[in-house]
Amino acid sequence: MCNEVLKTGSKCRAPVMRNSKFCFFHNKQISEKHKKEARSLGGKSKIIRIKNYKKIEIKSISDLKDFLIDVLTGVMNNSIDVRASSGIAYLSNTIIRIFELSDISIRLEKIEKALNNNNLNN
Repeated sequence: MCNEVLKTGSKCRAPVMRNSKFCFFHNKQISEKHKKEARSLGGKSKIIRIKNYKKIEIKSISDLKDFLIDVLTGVMNNSIDVRASSGIAYLSNTIIRIFELSDISIRLEKIEKALNNNNLNN
């Protein structure tokens, strides 16, 4: 962790730069201009964009499976960043849960309808 002592008296908790005892923002060798530019980005440099992707519609688990196979292939071919694929995998899990809940909901409605019809017939 950075050796800089803050105004509060506690130490800065940011990781140090290689071959330094200080983080990027407390390193005296980094110009104030460079630090200001980095602050203005505010994390924007961490955004990963997937270029040249084809528009897809995921309407079924099969569509999602095909899409994930394409993503995996892209990662293996270095055309899709691993961090982007992690985000895609996370969102894909959400889609899978939605499909599962939708399926359960449809099945439950059928069961309730059958029970209601059975009660009417008795």
